[in-house]
Amino acid sequence: MADNRPAKPMGRPGTKPMPGKKRMKIGAFEVIVIIIVLIAAYLVYGWAANAVSISYLGSSGSITVTSAQTVFTLGGNEYSAHLVRSQPSSGTAQISLTQLPAFINKEYLVTVYLYNSTTYVATSSQYADVRLDLNALTNSSATMTVSSVAQTAYVAPTSSDIQVVQTGLAPIGAGELSQMQTSVSTTIYYTTPTSTIQSLSYTQANAILHSNQWYPLMANFSMLYANTTNCTRTAYDNKYASVYGAVPSGPATYANATQFIPYGINMSFVQNSSNVYTATYDALFASGQKYSSGPVVILTINLTHDTVSANVLGVFVSLYDAHNYTAVYSVYSGAQGLGGACGILVA
Repeated sequence: MADNRPAKPMGRPGTKPMPGKKRMKIGAFEVIVIIIVLIAAYLVYGWAANAVSISYLGSSGSITVTSAQTVFTLGGNEYSAHLVRSQPSSGTAQISLTQLPAFINKEYLVTVYLYNSTTYVATSSQYADVRLDLNALTNSSATMTVSSVAQTAYVAPTSSDIQVVQTGLAPIGAGELSQMQTSVSTTIYYTTPTSTIQSLSYTQANAILHSNQWYPLMANFSMLYANTTNCTRTAYDNKYASVYGAVPSGPATYANATQFIPYGINMSFVQNSSNVYTATYDALFASGQKYSSGPVVILTINLTHDTVSANVLGVFVSLYDAHNYTAVYSVYSGAQGLGGACGILVA
């Protein structure tokens, strides 16, 4: 039982401690330990705050969607939904619905109605696999019964009430697409702006880039991310259990893991000045994921000094706390060591 009695005074500053009492001394090591514990607690809290809870509905169940993301399982698949627009006066609402992972599946804007109206959505084939029945509606929420529809029923989707927002993988990027082969036999696609002149300096900068250690590493990361499109929830759960000896839960679930991992990397190579070129690697995220597409590594090639300097930022920093080549490579090698389409998600 905790002792709740008030502590006895330890004397005023500048006086000797009371008999039988010793002053508490905190050394540098203890201070470092306290700081580390506080930082760890902050990071865990931050991750937990971003984590998405999951509703397990079986073949049918009730969910309430708001403007925040709602994740639920239905008929063996996972879905993400949120409320886009609500009109209680007319008894209609518009719901965003996506089968996870978001980066390989379409996002649908689905109009649902009160008053005994059913909407059917086909998220994975030409026939409906999800049925939505709106039961209650407010300005900020919609409560629906969500049911799985068997493909053998051949139910047509309610096309007039469904709008496709995005179609999974986005294009690599604008510009002239070229294909490169790295020293480790891995292929990536990158954009070369049409305004870039294929001069001697351009050829020299390309040669410096190709010989740098960052080039094959980022090429392999691109392939690693692209391969995650083949990672299903079942494959993820099995891989996670084989690595950690437990079923994934909380922040480690498939729905949460796929929120933070990009589906590919795009590289642009441009000339900044007569002797300086920049290779920018952008992580590609789909609509519905936690991050927006943006640069993760920027390599500056200086022809005058024959050097390559790297700036690691964006999702690489927030996910991996990786600020240098060694840190980024350790993440890649760990994921590659686990192997398969789910390696980077489980690592």
